[in-house]
Amino acid sequence: MADQTIHVELNTAWGQIFNGIACSVELHTGEGLIAITGTEKNYLSLMQTTEITLHVGTEFRVFILENASASLSQGNLTILAERITLTRVVAEEEDDPDS
Repeated sequence: MADQTIHVELNTAWGQIFNGIACSVELHTGEGLIAITGTEKNYLSLMQTTEITLHVGTEFRVFILENASASLSQGNLTILAERITLTRVVAEEEDDPDS
């Protein structure tokens, strides 16, 4: 099986917050979790505050998104949000970032 990655862009009206490759992406919403595989075309409206976790290299980077829209096509995830805040970075060998 081929190794799949997702190219992620996190943007606000004031500029780009993150642009890079993630091994996996998880969106945590108030009503559950959305896992993105990068194989289908999707459009998401994330009008509430949403947490996104990016597995980048040996780190998990956790951001808070406020009033965001996202599109996913051919392994490219683009998110435009009113506000994006990096809340923590956890090394892979440490505890799960969701704990």
